[in-house]
Amino acid sequence: MSSSVLAPSFFDQMTAYRTPKGKIDIPYAYVYDATSLTDGSSYQNVTLITDHDSDFILRSVKGLNTVLSNAGGNIGSFMLRRANSSRLMQAPVQVGLLLDGATQSGSMPILPEETYEPSSKISFDLYNVKRVVTANVPRSYIAFVGVRRFDEKAFYVYQTKYKYRELPYDYSFTLNLNWSYWIDAGRTVVANPRTFNVPVYEYDFELDNIGITQANGALATGVDFQLSLWDASRAQQFSSLPMNDGFVNFSPISATLGARQYGRSVFPAPAIAYPIKGLIQFDIVSLSDFGAAATQFVINFNGMRRIPV
Repeated sequence: MSSSVLAPSFFDQMTAYRTPKGKIDIPYAYVYDATSLTDGSSYQNVTLITDHDSDFILRSVKGLNTVLSNAGGNIGSFMLRRANSSRLMQAPVQVGLLLDGATQSGSMPILPEETYEPSSKISFDLYNVKRVVTANVPRSYIAFVGVRRFDEKAFYVYQTKYKYRELPYDYSFTLNLNWSYWIDAGRTVVANPRTFNVPVYEYDFELDNIGITQANGALATGVDFQLSLWDASRAQQFSSLPMNDGFVNFSPISATLGARQYGRSVFPAPAIAYPIKGLIQFDIVSLSDFGAAATQFVINFNGMRRIPV
């Protein structure tokens, strides 16, 4: 590929992303619970408030197809706003245009990124709401995925204390989803999340992504359960609310597109390190109806073992 000094190519101007000097980026998602919205209605200037101690760098929006109408003659649409409430796009984006082949992904990248300062508003408009409620369980959430950016000395992040080389590795966890979203047959009381963990042994582990499949090898649907991931100290979670499993699942959910699938989730990003003898801890919210049969899933925590050199 050739380029001109007077007219450099797009590729000549691309540089690898780096966290600014003196800062540290922590993967994070602000999650909006849309389960109480009214179908057929539209909402303007819906707002989430960012935390007071960090900037938030937004890089993608997920789950729009669980909140907006994506069929018929009145397709739902979405408008994102900057922290000053100005529109980020010329016109609202129809959820039907966020395609993965012939399937609507509900995922929209924010390129290159959008910054929200501490205690600012992530505001957005929703046109023609159509919530997803399957088997009496609401599944309508929107995740605003990116990073919280702290001053380097203001937030503890575990760092491997020895020189190392990396070797691909994954920890597998079999999830027996044998409880329901509701704790009563009248479906009036929601069950609390359940906490699980996977021990890290022999070496430090760098978590690069999470893959989810059904235990029989079939593809996951993306709305079977919700997951919240904890940091190495088990003091901080990486999302404001549990996220639909499709928001974090790196494994394909389209049998036809497979590994080439558009909109596959990479979470956490950047990667997170867990120490030897530590725990990868996570909470699970079941999205199964009361009385439903148990189902099994395999959650793969994919990444790198850090081998001492």
